[in-house]
Amino acid sequence: MKMTARLLSLVSASFIALSGCAGPAYIRMDDVKNAGSYEGRGISFSGKKSNIQWQHIIMYFKTHPHVSYIDTGGTQFVVYSREEINCGGTVTVKGRVFTAENKPVKDENVKCLREYQVMADEFSCEQ
Repeated sequence: MKMTARLLSLVSASFIALSGCAGPAYIRMDDVKNAGSYEGRGISFSGKKSNIQWQHIIMYFKTHPHVSYIDTGGTQFVVYSREEINCGGTVTVKGRVFTAENKPVKDENVKCLREYQVMADEFSCEQ
């Protein structure tokens, strides 16, 4: 009986450990103009890496040091990634939406600037 209990415990522990490897679930962010409604959630979206950078708040993350600008047809996202995004065609990004904000120091009349950006967990290139 002890051997059966140990074997069952080992199998259960292995199953629990393996089930945690599935990773986070990502929902397709179809309404990119309403990115705020996806804040903090696992999302995926597709676009093309831009050659023209709009004005954005730029931050630095030690874990995600590469910054890319992804056009999604009328909206451009700043995407932070672990590796450089070098896709010539369409790129699909999976990650999390967060709010980037910056309060200007010198001008008291300017309100806090905010925009939604993406911390990429992964990306894939499509040709």
